[in-house]
Amino acid sequence: MTAGVLAGLTPPLDGKPLRWSVGTRPIPVNQWLNVDSTRHDTMRAKDAVLDRDTAGSVITTPAGVQASDALLAAICDHLTAWHSVEFAVTNGEVVDLESGRRTLVDRTKPLETVARMLPQDFCVLTPSADTWRMTAATVCFTSRWNLESKIGLTIGEIHGPVPGYEQRVAHAVDHVIGRMDDGSVLKRSNWTLLDTPELHLREPARSTAPTTNIEKLQWLRVEHQALRRFTNPDALIFTIDTRVRHIGDVPSVDRQRLREAVRTAPADIAAYKAWPVST
Repeated sequence: MTAGVLAGLTPPLDGKPLRWSVGTRPIPVNQWLNVDSTRHDTMRAKDAVLDRDTAGSVITTPAGVQASDALLAAICDHLTAWHSVEFAVTNGEVVDLESGRRTLVDRTKPLETVARMLPQDFCVLTPSADTWRMTAATVCFTSRWNLESKIGLTIGEIHGPVPGYEQRVAHAVDHVIGRMDDGSVLKRSNWTLLDTPELHLREPARSTAPTTNIEKLQWLRVEHQALRRFTNPDALIFTIDTRVRHIGDVPSVDRQRLREAVRTAPADIAAYKAWPVST
């Protein structure tokens, strides 16, 4: 992980006080789904979560059925168009040509099919009055939250626990979404430091004692997120590609920036992330 990668993260690592930022930028549709060799290890971790708790990792409400069907179709089309070297797609299955992994395409269970096919997590949001509501999702790598508590909520309600979200970020998020048209894709990446490399962190940070020693935060967790707009049916697809690296693999200058950001974080943000709170 290089300084250039860290420079694009949010909260920004720019030497200024830590604060939330939308931090989105448009990308070509062919970059919607990242495919690289790390997917094999990630898929093994996803299988473990799905085998243990499919019901808690894949949830579809009636309002999300049509968009979930469209998501599965869009992913199959995307892999055919842009990743034919890595995947072979037929009407009945998707084959990872490098690992030999075969995923049966079950159109009665579109999100479970997607979950078994790719390393990313996917959230489906559909219109509700003048906002968007998460009506379906497959999320195996939660970061100290659980899917059952979020399904059916609006974007604002989902981010309710985030300190300052409503005052500092909500309007900008609404503005960004309002400007998206069919097929457009936005990307952002956020980060945190954790005391564990575990990808599946179901319980909220506040349910456990916050870390008191910054040196225990040995793992950099980065979520590369993408937002894609569908208009038939009308939906937003929020994609999360989670990567965890040991902080020792980060260049020393960037380790210093990360540590300084944690040390100087406002108390509410530090508490939310279960970092040591400065006194």
